Amino acid sequence: MEAEIWLNLQKLSNVEAARPCPIPPSSSGWSKLLCGWTKCNVAASWVSRSSKSGGAWIARDNNEVALIHSRRAFFNAQDPLTAALISLLWSINDLRSLRIDKIIFETSSYCLRDAFLHPVANSPHRQLITAILNSLKGFVDWRVEHVVPDNNKVASLIAASVTKEHRYQSYVASGGPSWLQAMLSQEADVPQH
Repeated sequence: MEAEIWLNLQKLSNVEAARPCPIPPSSSGWSKLLCGWTKCNVAASWVSRSSKSGGAWIARDNNEVALIHSRRAFFNAQDPLTAALISLLWSINDLRSLRIDKIIFETSSYCLRDAFLHPVANSPHRQLITAILNSLKGFVDWRVEHVVPDNNKVASLIAASVTKEHRYQSYVASGGPSWLQAMLSQEADVPQH
């Protein structure tokens, strides 16, 4: 996927903005990681009537134990793609500062996926996309994957707490959020793929 993104960025054309297109659904549930890898689910929540958006990430180890999570409010995101890009860049920088070497970032944002797979010349988002690609170079090994929304529920709910419940206080905390422990436990009980 990294090579495909790089190639697409190298041959930008004046193509119309990509429309969301359906992707084959991945298997539901959490997929077991190789030892030494961390999975980080990333989400953003954006409200059109305000300039506020929320971002969240939750990192888990290869046994699906929630290691750490974070929530943050962002301001002046003009559209859902900007909110998603800012959230992804923020999560990448946070996980780099935590010195995680091998990481898989998962997002369920269709507009984010399309921005990387079908870049548009002169896009107002190009600077953020370039910053994301440059920040990813700080990891020993990394992947960014698109997953179905059911596989990104916890991060999505945390991000939505910013815009729906006006929780603008940013934080980083160990483990998973207490109000989502039942969901985290249920996901951990799903058979591993």
